[in-house]
Amino acid sequence: MMISAAEAELPPAAAAELKEWGGRVLLIVFRSIPAPIVLSIVVWRSYGGPLSDFSCLFEADRQLLGLWPTNLRYISQLHDFDFTHAERCWFFAVTSTVSVLYLCWLFLVICRCVFVLRHIKHVAGTTKYILPKIYRALLAVVGVGSAVAAGLQFAIAFEPSRGPHGLSTLLPIGWAASKVVFFIMPMSFMIVGFASNMLVLLLKYLRFRFAEG
Repeated sequence: MMISAAEAELPPAAAAELKEWGGRVLLIVFRSIPAPIVLSIVVWRSYGGPLSDFSCLFEADRQLLGLWPTNLRYISQLHDFDFTHAERCWFFAVTSTVSVLYLCWLFLVICRCVFVLRHIKHVAGTTKYILPKIYRALLAVVGVGSAVAAGLQFAIAFEPSRGPHGLSTLLPIGWAASKVVFFIMPMSFMIVGFASNMLVLLLKYLRFRFAEG
């Protein structure tokens, strides 16, 4: 990983430390995100096969439905369109279960980050240089997350349209589920994962700062 122009202004020890541990924090997310994506495919196929008898449990239970919060909006919309009861059951079972997978992934990512940062090799006196960089990185992630959230507003409603935006009621419900499960969820949870790990890193360096006085 190359040191950026901003990092080049840091003392060499601080720049090296920031590059190593900041990079590790980000790689935890990148390297682990394929796992929930693959498991999402398993869930997708399972509710269309061996677990199909359990799929309607989610539509009937508001708490299970709320495991993916936008389902609470979707359910009121889907009853107004021509999707069958079985299709609605499958959609909500898949989205709610995959959301649980990503929540578990997020928990494990944060735990992994905490564990990795236990072994950080900190050079005394570098904290005052590194902390501002972490603050800016965290704010950047939050800013990107806010922009993405605003951009994804198109995907929180079903529409009678075949366009690339929104969840179409004129296409099979699997098209809508694929947008939610393979685009919206990975994008949303990755951003939360980055922000969470950057926050863990920030707290670690604040602890160093207080220890150094």
